[in-house]
Amino acid sequence: MREPRRRPRAAAPLAAALVVALAALASTAPNGAPAAAPFDPMNARDATRFPRAHGAHPGAALEWWYVTGIASDPDGRRMGFEVTFFRAAVAPRVKGASAWRPGDLYFAHFALTDLTARYFRYDERIGRESVALAGADSTDLDVRIRDWSLRRESDGSLELRAAGSPGTLSLRLEPARPIPVAWGPEYRSDKSADGRTFSRYQSYPRLRASGTFAAPGDSARPLVGSAWFDHEWSDGGADPAMAGWDWFGLRLAGGRSVMIYRLRDRSGETTHLFGGIVERDGRVRRLLPEQVTLTPLRRWSSPRSGARYPIGWRVTLSPPDAPEIRLTLEAALEDQELVTARSTRVTYWEGVVEGEAIEAGAVEGVEGYLELTGYAGGGWPGAGARPAR
Repeated sequence: MREPRRRPRAAAPLAAALVVALAALASTAPNGAPAAAPFDPMNARDATRFPRAHGAHPGAALEWWYVTGIASDPDGRRMGFEVTFFRAAVAPRVKGASAWRPGDLYFAHFALTDLTARYFRYDERIGRESVALAGADSTDLDVRIRDWSLRRESDGSLELRAAGSPGTLSLRLEPARPIPVAWGPEYRSDKSADGRTFSRYQSYPRLRASGTFAAPGDSARPLVGSAWFDHEWSDGGADPAMAGWDWFGLRLAGGRSVMIYRLRDRSGETTHLFGGIVERDGRVRRLLPEQVTLTPLRRWSSPRSGARYPIGWRVTLSPPDAPEIRLTLEAALEDQELVTARSTRVTYWEGVVEGEAIEAGAVEGVEGYLELTGYAGGGWPGAGARPAR
């Protein structure tokens, strides 16, 4: 029997106040004058030195660490999971200031898609650095909001913990290689065609996941599967024409991985697109905009937000000097929408997609995650947008 889906609650007064404070404090200096952005996006030093690059970048206005994956238990029950930590800079750090002075804000989302029982649940959190409710190390990966955490161990594995209305998830994530994938030179990821807005972006597309999951009221069950990790940071700037994005993080059964990032304007047209194919040996084959064709095949209308999300896709990759790859993708469950009224106040669709890839007549399975932002308005953490038509 389908379990009831968690219904979103109205935004808590504290969350709303802190989000408003973020917008106000991030744009002014302590004396009330406009604050100069402390983040220098042209400096790649902290993006290429590890393990420091895994940690927080205090000068960046917006930063997130993101894990998605698909796993199964010994009885064959399958599930998808998403845990994301966001860090938003609020005001410059002042030596000797009160512990209650607003520090960086942290948000987290935890979502679970039960692919066997066919239900979706999510939870969310918010915390302040200044009173030790949340924080992130700047020397290595260690981010937390109370008892939700993601950290890197001395052996290079990642330890993920989250507990809430979806259940209790505890995972060890082991990368195939010590250094994460770079989607551009020095981990640079352009967010506009002219390159004026960009981020630093690193990924582990194929982490071996093992651990446990306990559904509410149930005992913990062992899990094994695969996961995708992203870490991205920027000055928070965005192309003013951008209304949202479509992001694909896919694993092909034969051992390759595909990432595609499509930015859209308010009419739904592509303003910029980039991505790549990670080969079995770890080499990245970059994909240019003209080498990717994205065709929506099916849309789903949310009964809560009214947004119409494209949850079925045909994706054609045409890398030079290589056979064309045609992917057909479909949402494993239609309703994987998050209405994050108690944290980032952004409504978006993020969920498991499955399908097949055809290359030179050979067929292989595909699984991964699809993220769709801006379709319900409200944009993404750190920015606003109107619904795309």
